[in-house]
Amino acid sequence: MDDYSNTDVTLERAEALVREGRYEEAIVLYRELVRSHPGEDSYLLALAWVCHDGGYSAEALKCFRELFERELSSRVFSGFAFDELVRIYKEKGDWARLVDVCERAVKAQADDFALLGDLGDAYQRTGRYADAIGIFQKMIDMEPDASAVYCSLGNACVAAGALHQARDAYARAVAIEPEKREVFLCRLSDVLLKAGHAASAEALLRECLEGNRNPLLRLDLADLLISMGRVGDAEQMLNEAVELNPPSEGIFCNRLGNSLARAGHHETAIAYFKRAIESDPRNPFYFMHLSASCTAIGREDIAAAMFRGNDLP
Repeated sequence: MDDYSNTDVTLERAEALVREGRYEEAIVLYRELVRSHPGEDSYLLALAWVCHDGGYSAEALKCFRELFERELSSRVFSGFAFDELVRIYKEKGDWARLVDVCERAVKAQADDFALLGDLGDAYQRTGRYADAIGIFQKMIDMEPDASAVYCSLGNACVAAGALHQARDAYARAVAIEPEKREVFLCRLSDVLLKAGHAASAEALLRECLEGNRNPLLRLDLADLLISMGRVGDAEQMLNEAVELNPPSEGIFCNRLGNSLARAGHHETAIAYFKRAIESDPRNPFYFMHLSASCTAIGREDIAAAMFRGNDLP
C-alpha cells in the first residue's frame, strides 16, 4: 500500500510540474518512477514526452529507442515509440536510422499494412526507388483497391524515371475512385514537375482541363507555365479563369502576380497587382504585394503614389 501511495503521489506531483512548465523538476520525478518501475512502459513514455517538451531531445530520443525495442519484442505492437522515431528521424534527415527502424518494424510485423507504407516511404526518401516500388506492389497485392497506394507507387515510379508506369499506377487509382480524377491527376502533375518533367506535368493539367470549368485548374497551369518561362500562355490561363468566375478577379490576379514576382517578372506582376486593386481596392494585401514588386525593381515612386492615395502610375 505504501509503494502504491508513494507512486501515486509522485506521479501526481510530476504531472502538476509539467502543467506548470517546470520540466526539469518533473523529469527528476519521472526518472524516479522509471527506476522504481522498470517494466512499466507508461512511465518511460511519459519521461520521453516530458524530455521532448522540455528541450532534452537526446534523453527523449534515448527513451523512445528503448521503448521501440520493447515494442519489437511485444506480442502486440503498439507503435507509439516507432511513430515518434519516424517523426524525429524525418525531421533530422537521418535517413539511415529511418530505414533501420522501418525495416525492423516490418520484420517484427510483416503483414502490417501501415508499417509497410512507412518502409516504402523511407526507401523512397533514401533513393532506393526499386525497393520502394517493391513494397508498394506488395501492399497492392494485400489491398488491391487501395487507391492511395497506387499513388505512392506512381510517385516512386516517377522518382525512378519510369513515367509510363507512373501514369499506369495513377490511372488505376482513378479507376478505383473516378470522382477523384482531378485530384489524382493534379497530384501526379505536381510530382512530375518537382522531378523536373515539366512538359509531362503540363500535359496532365491540360488533360484535366478538357471539359472542366474549374478556374483553379487554370491558375495551377498558369503557375506551371510561369515556371517554364511562358508568361503569355500563363496570362491566357488567368483570363480564362476570370471569365469563369468574374467575382474572383482580384484574388486570381493577385495569385498570378505573386507567381510572376517569385519568378522575377516584377513589371508584369505589378500590372496584375494593379488589376487586383482595381477589382478590390479595400484589400491591403494587394497593395503590400504591389509595393514589394515596386521595390524589387526600384520603382518606389509607384508605391509612394499608392500610399499617398493618388492614382497608380
